[in-house]
Amino acid sequence: MWFDIPVIDMDRAIPFYESVLNCEVKLQNIKDAKVGVLHFDKIDPPGCLWETDQEQPSSAGIMIYLSAQGRLEEALSRVTDNGGRIIQPKQSMGAYGYRSIIRDTEGNRLVLHSY
Repeated sequence: MWFDIPVIDMDRAIPFYESVLNCEVKLQNIKDAKVGVLHFDKIDPPGCLWETDQEQPSSAGIMIYLSAQGRLEEALSRVTDNGGRIIQPKQSMGAYGYRSIIRDTEGNRLVLHSY
């Protein structure tokens, strides 16, 4: 599995994702795009931030679930501190754990998830 999260301003998006997801974002330039690859401990990169004129952030449509395993409250506390917005606070998904819907600094709607 791989995903691209479109961003408008990579310099603004990288600190948001590094802080909220507690990961490293490694910046690369690929052709006409800036790419910020998400790196987590012990797992292959699941995706990247993608800044290009051809892609735009969206607050509707598919929602990507990003792992905040064991640190959902901490991740949520960093959303607004880093320019994002909590759309739906933490809610139970029964046997599937907990989720919270957020909006990142670029206008994307995403889910932070934890068991």
